Formats: sequence, C-alpha cells, structure tokens
Amino acid sequence: MHGPSQQYLDSCAYHEAGHTVVAVALEMPLRNRGVHIDTMGNGISYYWFRTVGDPNNAPADIAERERTIISTYAGYIAQKKSYPECPRGGDFFDLDQNIKLLQEMYAANRDKWFAEQSRLYAEATRLGWPSLARNRGFGKGHSGSAANASSSRSRASLVNGYARAVDRWEPRGSDSQGFPIATLHPR
Repeated sequence: MHGPSQQYLDSCAYHEAGHTVVAVALEMPLRNRGVHIDTMGNGISYYWFRTVGDPNNAPADIAERERTIISTYAGYIAQKKSYPECPRGGDFFDLDQNIKLLQEMYAANRDKWFAEQSRLYAEATRLGWPSLARNRGFGKGHSGSAANASSSRSRASLVNGYARAVDRWEPRGSDSQGFPIATLHPR
C-alpha cells in the first residue's frame, strides 16, 4: 500500500497548526493533548469547540458555532498555502462539521447560510494565514501600510490570545527549514 507524499504529510502540520493558531486568536481554550498527526496525514488539534447537536440558537450559541467554523476552516487554508496542490478530501470531517453547524443556525434561510459561510471563511483567512506565514518565508511580497496595519492588529490579537491560553512555551529547536519546534503547555 502506498501512503501519502511527504509534501502532503508536511502540509498536515500546517493544517493542524492553522486550527490551533486561530483557536488561540479567538480565545478558544486549548486542551492538554496538543496536536497529533499520524503517518497517513490524519491529524487532530485538541481545543474546546462547538459540536453538532445542540439546537439552541441564543447569541452565545451562535458565537460559539462561528468561532468553531472559523477555526475549522483555518486548517485547510493553512494547508493549501503550504502545499497549493494539496488534494481535497483530507478535510472532509472539518467541512462536514461546518456544514452541520451552519445548518443549525440557518436551515430556514439558504441565502443567509451561504452569506455566513462566505463571511466565516473570509474571517478564517484573515486570522489564520498571516499568523502562520509571519517570519516563515510564506506570503512574501505583501506590503503596504494597510496590509502592515492589519498584520500588526492580527499579531497583537494572536500574542494576547496566546498569553491567555498558554501557560508555557517550551522551545525544542528548529526543523530542517528553520521553523521553530516547541511544545505548548495550555493553562
């Protein structure tokens, strides 16, 4: 049996990091188990998120669903940035969850469903990719005062989110491309 390419496996780390970085930026609590990826590219990021099945639609429920959808979309967005030819399918469970969460909120209004899906995907792109790309060699060539101001706001939000969600960051060196390797110890 032939497994996935090394490029795909490497991109899975970005996928799971995309979930985690955006979860922290959205102040979603991290769980103790961290991030795991197996040799077939299956991964999981452990943080607290909304699951499907609770029909309540109070403002707090909608906000929780929206944070979950944004952090879930951020995984594949980050993966595609690191591996643009990445095939679709590895994010099936992420997409399925997002569709069901959107359905819980907007089943009666398809126009609102699609508008909110687009808005939440755009927010995942805005929050996630700049945080992962910063100082990693990705996204070079993006400049200008508006982009820099947005990047500074994202960076401040991300740093503040980490400060609230992570008790200790334990550096463990760098990988072959110079990316830092560390262990996050959630509060």
